[in-house]
Formats: sequence, C-alpha cells, structure tokens
Amino acid sequence: MKWSHVFTICILFWSLTLFAEEKNALTDYAFAQKCYHSLDKTTAKGWDRCVHQFEAIVKDYPKSQEAPKALFSVGRLSEEKYNVTHNEGDLQNAFKSYNEFLKRYSSHPMSDDALYRIGVLRHEKQRDKVKAEKAFHAVLERFPNGDMAVPAQDYLGKLEGTGGGGDKGLVTSDQETVNNPVITVKPPIEEITDLEEDLPPPTKKLKPDSQNEFQINTVVIDPGHGGDDPGAIGPKGTKEAVVALQIARKVAFKLKNELGLTTYLTRTRNETLPLEDRDTLANKKKADLFISIHANANDSPKVSGVQTYYLNNATNQAAKRLAARENRASKKQLNVSDTILSTMLQNANTEESRDLARAVQKSLLFHLQKKYPPVKNLKVDSALFYVLVGAKCPGILVETSFITNPKEEKRLKDSEYQWTLAEAITKGVKQYVNSRQKVASSL
Repeated sequence: MKWSHVFTICILFWSLTLFAEEKNALTDYAFAQKCYHSLDKTTAKGWDRCVHQFEAIVKDYPKSQEAPKALFSVGRLSEEKYNVTHNEGDLQNAFKSYNEFLKRYSSHPMSDDALYRIGVLRHEKQRDKVKAEKAFHAVLERFPNGDMAVPAQDYLGKLEGTGGGGDKGLVTSDQETVNNPVITVKPPIEEITDLEEDLPPPTKKLKPDSQNEFQINTVVIDPGHGGDDPGAIGPKGTKEAVVALQIARKVAFKLKNELGLTTYLTRTRNETLPLEDRDTLANKKKADLFISIHANANDSPKVSGVQTYYLNNATNQAAKRLAARENRASKKQLNVSDTILSTMLQNANTEESRDLARAVQKSLLFHLQKKYPPVKNLKVDSALFYVLVGAKCPGILVETSFITNPKEEKRLKDSEYQWTLAEAITKGVKQYVNSRQKVASSL
C-alpha cells in the first residue's frame, strides 16, 4: 500500500473520530441542558447532577465546540445554586469555573462574559469593590470589541457614581432569570494580552491612504478632576469627577470602535491627578488629539448649556472665572500667564484646537437638540486652561452641561445622555479630521 493511501486513510479516520466526538458532545450537552431546565430552582436538590453532566463534557470532549459552553454553564449553574443554598463552596465553584474558562479558552467569544460575571460576583456576593472594578476594567482592556464592554462600563459607572442614574438597564445576577445557562456564541474577537491601565490599541486607524496628508492615530481623553478634587457638585450631590469619568470612558469606547483610533484615559478610576500629569501622559503616548471632559457650574441654578474651549487668552470675564476654577488642581501659580502663552505659542496648535472645538461644539448641539431640546449654545470660547498647556497636540476642553442646573444634573447622571454626548464628540472629531484632510490635500 502506498504511503499516500495510508495518509489518506489516517486523515479520514481522524476526521470521522472528530465528527463522532463532536456529535457525542452535542448530544451530551443537550441532555445537560434538559437536566437544567427540569430543575426546581427553589430547592437545592438536583443541582449537582446537572453540574456534573456539564463537567463531564469538558472532561470527555475538551476539544469540542461544546466544551467551552459547558464550562461556562458550570459557572452559571454554580451561581444559581449559590443563590438558593448560600453555600460558600458553590460561589467558589463559580469563580473556579470562570477562571478556568479564561485560562483554557482565552480567545473564545464568551471570555468577556466570564470576566464580567467575576466582576458581578465580586461586588454583589463578596462586597469587594476593588476586585470588582479590576474585573470590569479588565473587560474593557482585554475585550474592548466584545459585547460586554458596554455593560462593564455601565457597571463601573454604578460603582464609581455612588448609585446615580448611570446604571440604567444594568442587569445583575440577582435580577436575571436564566432560561438557558449558556449565552449565545458571538463572533470571534481579537485576544489582547497586554494589560495596561489604558484602553488597548485598535487594529485599524482613521487616516488617509497618502502619508503626505493629515492623519490622526491616537487620542488621549482626560476625565476632569478626581480623587481629592471632586470638581463641581450638583444640587443632588452629583460630583463632576464621577460623571466626567463615565462620559470619558464612553468617548474612548466610541472613538476606538467607530473611528478605529487608539484611545487612552488619563485616569481610569476616582483618583487624584495633577493637571500637569495629564498632558504629560498625552505627550508620552504621542497623542494627536487631547480632549478634556468636564461639567460646568454656576451660582445660578438656571444657567444651562454646552460649551467647548480651546487654549488661548480668555475673551471675557466668564471664561476667566471658569479657567480659574478648573486650574485649582494645578501645581502652578495663577500669575504665570506669560509662561503659559509662551508654551502655547511654541506648540503652535491654536488654529487646529479652535477648529476641533468648533467641530465638536457643532456636533454636540446637533445631537443633543435632537434628543434633549432645547439646548443652549454657549458657543466656542478660549481661556488659559492649564490642563491644555503642556500637550504637544491640538486640545480642547468640553463643558458637557451645567451640573448646578437640576435638569442638566439629572441628564449628566443618565447613561443614555452620556452615550449621546460620546456619540456627538466622536462625530465632531470625525468632522474635524475630514476637514483637515481636505485642507491638507489641497496644498
């Protein structure tokens, strides 16, 4: 017998074996699911039998398509059993299953689901906010294109916003009714192993084909204030630092997933960060754009509207007062305006920053007016914002709404409103890039 025939027979035998294993795994998985659906979920009886059936699939058919789903199901069943028994061993078994899933099937489409469930359990069952935040940040860092990125962002908003309205639509383990312990398999996503404090780089860029034309690759988004500096505080106690971080996360997510840009946050939690350190990060990451997110404030609760600033001399007293408030976190003294102007001129980004501010302001008005009319246009203005001084790229500061206005404070806490702001800023950036590309190509 020729070697080619032997090889063909071996391949055929191997294929038939795999087919048989996959068929058996599928059959066993169907039985395990039937076992789950037959459970009386108000008692502790029968859970172990169903768990063992799913575990057997992982053990007997580890390379089958059903094995990852079965292992994830072990985690979900262990969660549900814990809700009935309150036995610590069941909770630990859930953690063990999800962690094993992440280790064995790190590139599987349900990896972000496993990591998200770990975060939920850390917070809701163990009351460990720190570990919960780490898990949700890991979802954003490792799986930014997965469908659990948005829920993870919303959950982080809940944790860092002390309740608020940012967790609208959030589903927790105690609220869920699981008719099927397995989440539908999603399209594959890129596995990211480089865990930083920032959102990881994307696989595509918003840039023209010609290398001689204008292009941007990297954007640093700065959530204003944080830590010891809560920023302005609304009538209901909403802190500017909290909503700024929630909005900034959504802006970073939109810029990355809609425009393909590399995005970084100057802070990813409620921590104190001097203004000078923020533009230092922008320079370290070689940012092409710098966007600082804030919420405005006024002594009168009736004042409202949105406004976008760029770095230059303050044009009026209101701009000077706002800059003075935002500059309080700086290590610099307020009498160094000459030095600031000198630095600004050295950067030579005033025209680009102004164009970016105009594009973002126009987009903010367009999108907000559609969903939340009326919205007052406070227009584009300039002032000496220290946070914009050191960045060696065009930069703007967005005052998203007045947190001191009761109506706008309520909006700023709302997740839908935050996503609308993020969408508007993203579209503004896109319009700015397109307009600069046209100018560059005409030269």
